[in-house]
Amino acid sequence: MSRTSVVKHLNLAEAMGWLVKSQHSTCSRDGYEFNARLPTNDGVVEIAEPVKPIRAAEPVLAEKPIPKPPEGAVVSKREKNGWKWGTSADLKVAEYIYGCIKRIDSRARQPNYAVWSNDVRLMRSNDERTPREICEVFKWANEDKFWQSNILSPSKLRDKYTALKTKMGSELPTGNRLRKTKGNPSGVVL
Repeated sequence: MSRTSVVKHLNLAEAMGWLVKSQHSTCSRDGYEFNARLPTNDGVVEIAEPVKPIRAAEPVLAEKPIPKPPEGAVVSKREKNGWKWGTSADLKVAEYIYGCIKRIDSRARQPNYAVWSNDVRLMRSNDERTPREICEVFKWANEDKFWQSNILSPSKLRDKYTALKTKMGSELPTGNRLRKTKGNPSGVVL
């Protein structure tokens, strides 16, 4: 929650009588101590033990469990933010990309396929690209004199995908963009 939201809710709880707020003796600024008032069955209000002071510089973050990759996935070792993984279809796309790179540079080192499969999976799931689209765009980039030395991994492909797709679409052969007609001397279809 944001600081504003926390302050709003603490003030609301204090106004309703659920909290007693007092300046914390050891804090110079924005250091408050909160004591909870808890209702009992007979209507008497108990004051609970004080809660540690809340400071703006100490965000409270809940740890989320890191989900495990599905069975049969290509998986790297677990990292700080989880696993790098991809399905067998993602692995095939990663192997295709490496094969294209290998044709240009026979000394290209074999990649970490789990990491490459992870990037392909993210392109599929998060960016909503099909494996066929990914391969077509990479093939085009791999055949372009400029892009073939700049797009050497699925992560780089993912970063530049929109620019590559746009450039790829603008370089259609002239015959596909223009069509000659008998009644139009310019040859451009309007």
